Amino acid sequence: MEIHWSPAPPQLLKLHQAYAGPKSLVEKLNRAGFEAYLVGGAVRDAILGRPISDWDIATSADPQAMLSIWPRAVPVGIQHGTLLVTEVTPPVEITAFRTEGPYEDQRHPDWVSFGVDLGEDLKRRDFTINALAFDPVNERLADPTGGLADLERGLIRAVGNPDERFREDALRLLRAVRFAATLDFELEPKTKAALSKQADGLKRVAPERIREELLKLLKAERPSKGFRAMKESGLLVHVLPELLEGSEMTQNSYHAHTVFDHILHAVDAAPRDNLRVRLGALFHDIAKPRTQGGVEGERTFYNHEGVGSKLTQEIMTRLRFPKREIEYVSGLVQNHMFYYTDEWSDGTVRRFVNRVGRD
Repeated sequence: MEIHWSPAPPQLLKLHQAYAGPKSLVEKLNRAGFEAYLVGGAVRDAILGRPISDWDIATSADPQAMLSIWPRAVPVGIQHGTLLVTEVTPPVEITAFRTEGPYEDQRHPDWVSFGVDLGEDLKRRDFTINALAFDPVNERLADPTGGLADLERGLIRAVGNPDERFREDALRLLRAVRFAATLDFELEPKTKAALSKQADGLKRVAPERIREELLKLLKAERPSKGFRAMKESGLLVHVLPELLEGSEMTQNSYHAHTVFDHILHAVDAAPRDNLRVRLGALFHDIAKPRTQGGVEGERTFYNHEGVGSKLTQEIMTRLRFPKREIEYVSGLVQNHMFYYTDEWSDGTVRRFVNRVGRD
């Protein structure tokens, strides 16, 4: 893929202090005779004016050449060409330009090949908005897939053929809806259509990887956007099929929404900096469809909190959450129906807080 360079956007350049550390690593690679650029999510977020947690570098140096420059680097993924360099703060991951094979284990590519150019490296990435490369030395930007235009339009678009990208690694299906939610973007039509066609690929994705995407989605201002996209595209049945059970279920005169919509409103309203509470909101009424009674419009859901607590344990165990988190969140679900009155004594309040936790 041929690379054309353009002047870097001013949003990037004004962050020169933020990328001073990574820039020094780029300069060191340049002095050793290698190309090196800042790539990926940090470049995207810098252009959007979003907070940046870490920077990544892509380079023409192969792993052995990188180790000769930084012999104390941490080989976090040396077989895939990635080192963690800790001489700057925060540490920076540096990865060799590469192409890669399919992800048969849905965790890692079957093979990687080094010695390619920047264009080939960017072509293997998931979405155009993540296929940007910034040269901090010459203050220029490479955008071979139209990522900058998609940032301006607010679009999530797969690089090249979306079906191929999602077949390479089905986790990208969840990344698509997660980015749509966290960035408040829309899914480009062909990319959106491919979600439905490739949804079954999630069956092969490790539960731990699904869990991590779920947690990242819950950090969005409105996670509901991602969950609705999963429902519409057929992804949700492979992630949280229990949530789908309430998608058409009306409740009673005390509730204006279906169980599904009510849950999503609760998740959005929960504090985004407290994942335990957001998980509790996600699961608090998950068992209503399984405990329903009464008639249409006046349904009852007796003991849905108890059944829901057990269901929460099953779901979180399936997604390989730590035991402590499972116990905590299922406890929130078990106790979410508590009813406080002025008659509660201080001792009653203390006992309740000790039982359910301060969250």
